[in-house]
Amino acid sequence: MSNDPSHTDPVPFETVTRHIVMERHINPHGHVFGGVLLAWMDEGAGLYAMERTGCVHLVTVSMEEVAFKAPVKRGDQVVVQCRLSTIGRSSVCIEVRTHVFDPVKITRAEVITSKITYVSLRGDKPYRYFLSAEYEDWLRRKASQSTDA
Repeated sequence: MSNDPSHTDPVPFETVTRHIVMERHINPHGHVFGGVLLAWMDEGAGLYAMERTGCVHLVTVSMEEVAFKAPVKRGDQVVVQCRLSTIGRSSVCIEVRTHVFDPVKITRAEVITSKITYVSLRGDKPYRYFLSAEYEDWLRRKASQSTDA
């Protein structure tokens, strides 16, 4: 990333899911459990990875660089955003950032970021999906649909 203010990210983050923090999500001190946020991030990034790669047989293998930056409280609106980071032979890494959105003040406060890696499986073994004819075919179909739009 550049410090140049005119710099733009090559692939922008996209909103994948939104959640409202309810009583069942909070600890006795009124803050959301960290595991709840991680589950929302994993679910959102998994859906994003499936949509961006055409592979639905993905499992989470790691959540890296998890950084909690601010508390989340009951009633907060949590927004999960994702973007594609890297694709390997059988893996895909998604950058995830989560923020609280205040619709009255129209402000966002980043609360947690991470990189989540998923591996494609065939049966119970890693599958080199991103080197397969199956993936190449999906890419062609996707490109064809975008030119038809």
